[in-house]
Amino acid sequence: MKHCLLLLNAMLFGLISGFCQHKEVVTVLSKGDSLRTAGQFKEAIAAYQLELKGDSGNSGAVYNLACSYSLAMIPDSAANYLRRAINKDPKLSIHALLDPDFLPLRSSLSWSEIETYLERAYCTHVAIKDLEYSRELWEMGAVDQAYYKEIALAESKYGTKSKEVLALWKLKRKLNEQNRTRLEKLIETRGWPKKSEVGEQAADVAFLVVQHSDLSIQKKYLSQIELSAHKGEASWQSYALLYDRIQVSQNKPQKYGSQVKYDTGSKKYRLYPLLDS
Repeated sequence: MKHCLLLLNAMLFGLISGFCQHKEVVTVLSKGDSLRTAGQFKEAIAAYQLELKGDSGNSGAVYNLACSYSLAMIPDSAANYLRRAINKDPKLSIHALLDPDFLPLRSSLSWSEIETYLERAYCTHVAIKDLEYSRELWEMGAVDQAYYKEIALAESKYGTKSKEVLALWKLKRKLNEQNRTRLEKLIETRGWPKKSEVGEQAADVAFLVVQHSDLSIQKKYLSQIELSAHKGEASWQSYALLYDRIQVSQNKPQKYGSQVKYDTGSKKYRLYPLLDS
């Protein structure tokens, strides 16, 4: 997987200069945020540095500065500012462990040390019984959420059917398939991940990977997610989303009203048909 990630990172950096996802840690769109969103990472770095001169306690800006350094493929600076952000707010550690913006940093030689630092910060306020399993799932979560906005940016620049966009989707599907294979192997040896053992965020990753797999995999694990929800080890929202997605994929009415489609006539999103109550 690392080879594929490195290839995709290099392609994105050279083709569209990357594209950082918006984060919960930032509530106001600053100049740095706007530049980062546009993929102008060096300019974003300068803007965040200027912003921090007037507010050194802004953990969100420090975090997003670390993000920008990672996406600009400057791992030492990314690691440095990520540590600063976690020192200011240890709860940001789980964001970093799941954040696709740090996939380039994950590919660097310094990641193992940074990962340990993040895990220690996270485990100061969350009890994790199976850290090894959590670590696997956190990485898979970052991979699962990666590159969607980069693809959108490439679509706006080159067109939805362009060779650049098609190449990115091909690589994204490959990563999803690798995630699916990795998850199934983990389930075979460790069982379905439990929220009480790996933490809520890591447990949710298993659902995300299944949701982004093909129909046969979704159907295979639907009952497992339902069973886990009954035991309080998974969310009922995850079960409802997957149930409806399976129904819609089979041209059947959904039950929970979670799936929508875009109506080109009205230019509005509408619910897929619902089961009769």
